[in-house]
Amino acid sequence: MNYTQKQKQLKKVEWVNGNHMKIETGHKTFDRQCDSISTGNVMGDAQFSWFIRSWWDEGEGLMDYPENKREPGRLFQFDIKAFEQLPLPVYRKMEAVAKEKGSKSHILYEFRHFNAHEKHVHGYVITDEDYNHVYHFVVGGLNKGYSVIYECMKYVCTKKSLEES
Repeated sequence: MNYTQKQKQLKKVEWVNGNHMKIETGHKTFDRQCDSISTGNVMGDAQFSWFIRSWWDEGEGLMDYPENKREPGRLFQFDIKAFEQLPLPVYRKMEAVAKEKGSKSHILYEFRHFNAHEKHVHGYVITDEDYNHVYHFVVGGLNKGYSVIYECMKYVCTKKSLEES
C-alpha cells in the first residue's frame, strides 16, 4: 500500500485557514494550539512524533566507522532519546513492541499543549509504519486527556485498526 492509499484511511484534516486545522477535542487550549496533526516525524506545538526503529535494526547502510557499532537496540535507543521525560510505562511498551520478532519501525506520538512555556502532555499513541493502532496511553488530565487522545488517534491511526482495538 502506498503513502496516498494509507492517508485515505485516516480522518481527513479540515482547515480553518491555511495555518490551522479544525479540531474539536473539548480541550480549548489544545484545540487553539493545534496547528495540524500529521503522521510520521512531526515537531509542532501540539504534537511531537518520531519513527522509532526496531530493536533489531542495526543500521544497514551505515558507514563502517568504529563509532557506528552494529548492535541490537543501539538505533532504538538513539531514536527514543528524542522524547524528553518519557513515562516509564510508555518506554517499556515501546521497547517491547520494538523487540518483537520481525518487528519493523513504529511511530511514537506525543500530544501536548503549553501553558506559560510549561509542557502539558495528554498522552501517547504508538502505530506501526502503516498507521495501524498498536497502543495508546492517557497521562494527563484524564477526562480531557481521553478526549484529546481519542480525537488525535483518528488522524494518525487507520479507522479499521481503531475499530479492532
